[in-house]
Amino acid sequence: MSITTQQRKALHLYLEMLAHEANNQGLTLQEMVKVVKKLEIRPTKDNLKETFVKPYIKAAYGLDSTEQLSSQQITETYDALNMLFS
Repeated sequence: MSITTQQRKALHLYLEMLAHEANNQGLTLQEMVKVVKKLEIRPTKDNLKETFVKPYIKAAYGLDSTEQLSSQQITETYDALNMLFS
């Protein structure tokens, strides 16, 4: 069962408020990520893609989706991930 539209909107509002307050306190995303170490988060295909692949392809190619990658770019992305995790 998927979340409702109201739940999705509430989550987005919460994240917007959290970002606003973090900025007010002068926090960086890097500082906030350190807190994640206190949470037990199991790796999944989706959270690995969001955490590693999407930021990499955005920084490397200015793209938002893996569907936009060329064959060469996906090969380079695999290589970068393999270097990171090996």
